[in-house]
Amino acid sequence: MVERFNRTLVDLLSKTVGENQKDWDKQLPIALLAYRATEHSSTGFSPAMLLYGRELALPVNLLRGRLPQESEVTDYARELQDRLSRVHESAQEKLLNAAENVKRRYIARGGPQLFIEGQDVWCFYPKRKVGLSPKLQSPWTGPCKIIRKISDVVYRIKLPTGRTFNVHADRLVPVEEEGEK
Repeated sequence: MVERFNRTLVDLLSKTVGENQKDWDKQLPIALLAYRATEHSSTGFSPAMLLYGRELALPVNLLRGRLPQESEVTDYARELQDRLSRVHESAQEKLLNAAENVKRRYIARGGPQLFIEGQDVWCFYPKRKVGLSPKLQSPWTGPCKIIRKISDVVYRIKLPTGRTFNVHADRLVPVEEEGEK
C-alpha cells in the first residue's frame, strides 16, 4: 500500500515540478492536498472523507462560497460520528467488492499454475549484477527443478546453482520444450 501511494505521489509531483526538479519539496503540500481531496476508485471516497467525515474545504470554496447543503450543524459531534460510520461501512463494502473483482480476474486468467515434482520451470528471480544495467538483465533464472509441492501455491525449487528455496507459483512458468508453443 505504501509503495502504491509513493508511486501516486511521484506521479503528482512529476506534473508540478519545474524543469530542474529542485522545487519538488515546495510542490509537496499541493500534491498531498490533491491526493487527500480526490476520490479513490477502490473505496469510492476521498481520504479526507474517510478520516474526517467530510470533504476538504479547498481554496476554490473560498472564492465561490459555501454550497447550500453545507450549512452549520447544531450537534456536530453526533452527526460526524454517524457520517463516519456510514462512510466506513460503505468503504468496507466497496473494498470487499474490489477484492472480489481482483480475485475474479485472477481466476479468469487461469488461477495459480500447477506444477509436478521434477518439472523444469523458469523462476522470476531478479538479481543485480555489478557493472551491468539492471534494465537489460533477464529477471528469469533457470531452468529450475520442482523438488516438492509444499501447498497449493508454494513449491520448493532447485536453482541451477544447486541452491533450494520455497517460491510462490506466480513466480514460476513451465519450460517449453522445442516444438511445444
